Amino acid sequence: MQYMNKSTNQHRQILNILKTTLFLLFCVNTTVFGQFGISGIILDSEKQNPISDATVYINGTTTGVSTNSIGSFALTGVIFPCKLVVSRVGYDLKTLTLSVYSAEKLSILLKEKIIQLSTVEVTGKNSRNINVENFRKYFLGSDEWSKKTLLKNEEVLLFKSYSDTIIEKPDTTDYLVLRAENNDLTKSDTIIEPKVFHIFSVKAQAPIKVDFPTLGYKVSIDLVSFYIIKSRINTICKYRAYYYFQPYDFKNKIVERRYQKNRQEAFNNSREHFCRTLFNNRLKENGYLVVPESESDNSNNVQKQFINLNDFIIYKNDKVAKIVGLKGKTFFIYSFYNYANKPMDMSKPKEYKYKSVDDFWQAHYSSLNNKSSISFTGDTCTITSDGTIFDDNIMFGGKMIKKKVDALIPDIYIKNE
Repeated sequence: MQYMNKSTNQHRQILNILKTTLFLLFCVNTTVFGQFGISGIILDSEKQNPISDATVYINGTTTGVSTNSIGSFALTGVIFPCKLVVSRVGYDLKTLTLSVYSAEKLSILLKEKIIQLSTVEVTGKNSRNINVENFRKYFLGSDEWSKKTLLKNEEVLLFKSYSDTIIEKPDTTDYLVLRAENNDLTKSDTIIEPKVFHIFSVKAQAPIKVDFPTLGYKVSIDLVSFYIIKSRINTICKYRAYYYFQPYDFKNKIVERRYQKNRQEAFNNSREHFCRTLFNNRLKENGYLVVPESESDNSNNVQKQFINLNDFIIYKNDKVAKIVGLKGKTFFIYSFYNYANKPMDMSKPKEYKYKSVDDFWQAHYSSLNNKSSISFTGDTCTITSDGTIFDDNIMFGGKMIKKKVDALIPDIYIKNE
């Protein structure tokens, strides 16, 4: 009997040690990945009254909630750093960049939106339909997944088209857009020549609601700005928005697997997918080959040089990296997929079994017309581990720009590349 009691006590001690160890591991894991909660209250900036039914969310994620009757909110499982967005009809959008966790409750003030009265231009139904389709193409995308999206409340969109003659400085694309946004069309000191730009802008009176029935979620989008600027030479589209993803409520594993497969395919060969794999130094493993712009598409003159963009990356930490030394450079991006529509691992010998680069390009000549491009317009270009581009110094062209919102898929749905 004494032996049994001793054994039982030892067993309990072991269990207690295991419980303590698991608890500590949980705490360490939580600390390592930066997952904590955020709580606070949303108030009217003037009246100091609590604001109910405001949507509080982490941009680009499924983490979000509505404030209760006393304006309070609480979010769990937040990964830092992050951008907190507060959206409420009738109030200006509020964003906060949160670098690290803080146990202090947030007190966020929203400013009531000032409605500016202006002359309303009445247009026909056909004109509006054209404007909506134009917005869909440049904002929602035009690839096979984008075409299956449903714009649920297009009535919140306000369109404006106008032309301006602008005296442009050399190499000032961003300067032009900034002036257009601020409606500042004054002449610059360095006069080159007047240029006529046709500007198409879109504003939203409320969050834009988009449904993705093939991907299994809905998205609420707070549109900050949207401009399409056309000149005689080119077309530039610039926009800024925040995204709150709301997954369908389903419990069928078969349906869930189908959604997951679709999400991965929609994400593949997007700008975000390319930048994520670039950050992880796994471009070839994910089917990408990069060559200089000077490559010829003529099969009789297939010039052959592969570029490793990771040679130009400086890592700030495990989340942020800068691409340096490529200002003014443009590269073609070729992507290779197998019959199951999955990226081919171009680093494997069986995929790259050719004696020379020339042999490879000759064998894959059919892929030469299926390419994208990447251009660098700044001395430094910032990307993150999840594929986000932090500045306007990277511009894509070709196939990748057909993918828009359908490729902005939350991390929880995408396997680690």
